[in-house]
Amino acid sequence: MKVLFSKSSAFFPQTKCSLSRYWPALLFCFIGVGAFGQEANFNRFSYEAPLGWKITQDTKKLMFETINGNTYCQIYLWCMTDSKGSNQADFENDWNSLIANQLRVKGEPKIEKSYEEGWDVTLGIAEASFQNKPLVTLLITCTKGRESFSISSNFNDESYLSQILLFIDKVKVVDKTSSTATPNQASPTNQGLKPSNDGNGGTGISLAQTNFEDGWVATPSANYVTVRKNGVEVRLYYPDANVDKNRGGQGRKFEYHYWDVWVRPDFQTGEIYERPFEIGRDAILEAPVKNLQTGQQGYAALMLYFENGICTPIFGFAPSRELLQEYLPRHESFENMRRYNNFAVTPADMIGKWATSGGAYTNYYSGITGQYVGTNTAATSDEFNFAQNGTYTSHHSYYTSGGGAGKQNYSGRYTVNVWAANLTNRDANDPGEFHCKFEAIKGGRILHLLNKKFNMQYYRLFEEK
Repeated sequence: MKVLFSKSSAFFPQTKCSLSRYWPALLFCFIGVGAFGQEANFNRFSYEAPLGWKITQDTKKLMFETINGNTYCQIYLWCMTDSKGSNQADFENDWNSLIANQLRVKGEPKIEKSYEEGWDVTLGIAEASFQNKPLVTLLITCTKGRESFSISSNFNDESYLSQILLFIDKVKVVDKTSSTATPNQASPTNQGLKPSNDGNGGTGISLAQTNFEDGWVATPSANYVTVRKNGVEVRLYYPDANVDKNRGGQGRKFEYHYWDVWVRPDFQTGEIYERPFEIGRDAILEAPVKNLQTGQQGYAALMLYFENGICTPIFGFAPSRELLQEYLPRHESFENMRRYNNFAVTPADMIGKWATSGGAYTNYYSGITGQYVGTNTAATSDEFNFAQNGTYTSHHSYYTSGGGAGKQNYSGRYTVNVWAANLTNRDANDPGEFHCKFEAIKGGRILHLLNKKFNMQYYRLFEEK
């Protein structure tokens, strides 16, 4: 990433870190110049650390920090996450959670937007304070397809600005399937994949254990995916329509209904309490518990993740409350665990018919009268058939009520190599290279195909039996 500056009016006149001569404007690329230290890897990134700075790592971020007398600088490299749907939404979410909730920010951030190398980028910068001491805070949020990541910095002297920019310049995004990934990364590795011995909970996933490079290990079962690391266990419960249907029947908060359904059958529960309230968020329930099967005692917490009205309960257990708070301190840390529902694909698992469909509609109103003037609808359909002999066919169609319609049909050969698939005879400029993975669901799996070259070509396919 490369960051340049352009002239602007006075900015931050009340702090030692006055940027009165400059206003940041971000240009983005993956070609770096200069170096701090030896290249290292974290999560989905390679980076070069500023020499002599303290480095701290946890499950969400790397922090680089230096203190020189009364001046200091902190740089945070945050883990890759699922996009909220747009770069604007990702930036607003990150600004609120990473900046506004941690610091006293003066007014709205100054914003600069750009688009480089397929990434939508938003830069925000503002005056702020921590414990009544002034500083400057900066956030860069980048979005590409369904992925997003951020880099943030807090500093109280503008002399650190060149080091911040050089660090950003050297950050590179590592491909999900790249062999340069190191054990720091929170991405799946081909090492340690284990075939299922009827332990996949009926999902049909053959390689039903994924060892992630940040230390988490995921396995599917009948009702949830279990993710474990350092004595901490997280359960990603599958959405269940029957459980959702009855969640409001007793006139109490949804969280207690899901606790009764999913937690109490497996854990003896002490007094339940709600964690301190986060604005705009549902409650996180926590309680001392005892595992009824193993006898292990500890603390557990439950958070509900809602998408389109469907609930995914996310449960965490640790031997101590301190360890639970370390790994699952906030809503975002629960939500980020969803990325570990991620399993490798074998050629045998690929065989069969996979399909998906979707639709949308738009209401139109007169700009003059305000009256309703019509609706436009759109529908899409995608279907893949993978045969045992290594051949495939795919059919894609769309329709709009305005008269637009189209179809595309392909046929050729396919190969699968754990996290990657290749489909021949696609479009002339499309090599047909896809990232692939399974997502476990109750009684089955979802096949994800993401085109490596055209990242807006993304298929979330259900198996037709």
